[in-house]
Amino acid sequence: MVFKQIQAKEIPLLDNFLYEAIFVPESMTAPPRSIIENEDLQVYVRDFGQLPDDRCLVAECDGKIVGAVWVRIMNDYGHINAETPSLAISLYKEYRNKGIGTELLERMLQLLKKDGYKQVSLSVQKANYAVRMYQKAGFEVLSETSEELVMVCDLVKKIPKLEMTQKHCFECGTLLTERVLEGEGIVPYCPTCKQFRFPLYNVAVSMIVINEQTGEILLIKQYGRPSFILVAGYVNRGEQLEHAVSREIKEETSMTVSRIKFNRTSFFEPSNTLMCNFTAFVEDASELSPNGEIDSYQWFSPDDARRNIRPNSLAERFLNAYLDE
Repeated sequence: MVFKQIQAKEIPLLDNFLYEAIFVPESMTAPPRSIIENEDLQVYVRDFGQLPDDRCLVAECDGKIVGAVWVRIMNDYGHINAETPSLAISLYKEYRNKGIGTELLERMLQLLKKDGYKQVSLSVQKANYAVRMYQKAGFEVLSETSEELVMVCDLVKKIPKLEMTQKHCFECGTLLTERVLEGEGIVPYCPTCKQFRFPLYNVAVSMIVINEQTGEILLIKQYGRPSFILVAGYVNRGEQLEHAVSREIKEETSMTVSRIKFNRTSFFEPSNTLMCNFTAFVEDASELSPNGEIDSYQWFSPDDARRNIRPNSLAERFLNAYLDE
C-alpha cells in the first residue's frame, strides 16, 4: 500500500470517492450515483486543487487508487469558519476495515498540522461506524442534530509534535518521516523499519558528593572556568545510573562511594541531556586525587557550598533543592 498526495490526473477520481463517502444504513438502498451532482455535494469536489486550502492524500494498491482523504475550506455540512478546513474520507468497500482509512486520516492530520492549521472539522451521521475512528483520532463533538454530528479535531491540543532531533533511523539509516501516533502526537517514523523512533537524548549523572565524616560538600572547577560546579558525567550505553555515579566519582576523584541517594532529574536543553542528580557519600576523603578533568576542588560546608556554586546553573538548582529539603 502506497500513500501519497493526489496527482492532477487523479483528481476526477474524487467523484467516485464522494459517492462512496455517502453513508447508507444496512436497511436502505444506495442512492443513484447522480446524487453527487447536487450542489450541496459538489462543493466537496468542484474545481478541486484550485483553491489554496485544498489538500488530498490517496491510498494506492497495485497501481489502483483505492481510497482518498481530502480537505478544503467550504460551506459544507461540517463548516465552522473561514480558517478551518472540512474533511472528507472514503474507500472502496473491499478495502474498508483494513486500517487504510485510519492511516489516511492520520497522515492528513499530520499534513494539516505541518501546514499550520489549528483545527479541522467534519460532519458524520451518528450511525456511521466511522465515528469511532474519528474519536480515536482526536475528533470531538462540537454540535449535533438528531442524526448528525459536527466534529472537530484540535490539531494543537491533540497532535503535539515531538522535535525530530535525529534525522535518520538509528537502526537502518533511513531518513525519518513524521506520523501521527495515537496518544502521542506527531512522532518521527522510519518507513523502512516501520517503527516509530522517539527522539533520543543523552543521559548524565550529577552528584552532590558529601564527606560522610564532616558533612562537607565537594565542589570542583573544570575546563578553565572560574566557578564551582558539581561532579558530573555521562552514562554509558547499557549502564545503570547507580553504577555511573560510583564510576564517575572514582574516575574523577579516586574516592570510593559508600552509599548513594537519588534526588531528582532535570532536562538540560543546551546539550540535549537528561540530568539525574544523586547524593553520593564517601567515607575516606583522603583518597581524593583528582584526574586531569578537574582543574581544582574544595570541600565546603553546606552554607558555603550554596554561596560558592556557579550562580543560575543547573548545579545550583540541584544543590539548593537538596539543601532545602
